[in-house]
Amino acid sequence: MEELLSLSKAARLANIGRGALQKHIQAGELATFEGKIAVADLLLLYPETKLNDASMLEHVAMIKAQAQPGKGREHETTSVLPAPEVLMARLTAVNQELIAVKRERDHYKKLLAELTHSPRES
Repeated sequence: MEELLSLSKAARLANIGRGALQKHIQAGELATFEGKIAVADLLLLYPETKLNDASMLEHVAMIKAQAQPGKGREHETTSVLPAPEVLMARLTAVNQELIAVKRERDHYKKLLAELTHSPRES
C-alpha cells in the first residue's frame, strides 16, 4: 500500500504552500485519495522533496504530545513519566537557564565589588 500524506504535511515536505498543491489538484495534475496525496505523486511534481523530514516531524509531534499535560490528568491516581527524550529536553533547558543565571549573578557580584571599592567623589 502506498504511503499517503496530508495536504499540509506534503506542502511542508515539498517546501511549498498548500495553495500550490491545491492548484495542482484542481488542474488534475495531482490525484488525491480522501484528501491525502500519494508520496510517489508528490515526488513526480516536486522531486526535490525531502522525505526524511517526515520521520523527524512525526518524532517532534510525538515529543510535543507527551510534553503537554493531558486534560483531566489532575484526577489520575497514577503518574506517568514523560518519555526520556522529553525529560532530557527539559533538563537541558533548565541547565541552560541555570548557567545564564549564574553568569548574571557573577556579573552583579563583580559590579558590587567594584562599587564598594571605588573611591568616592566629594
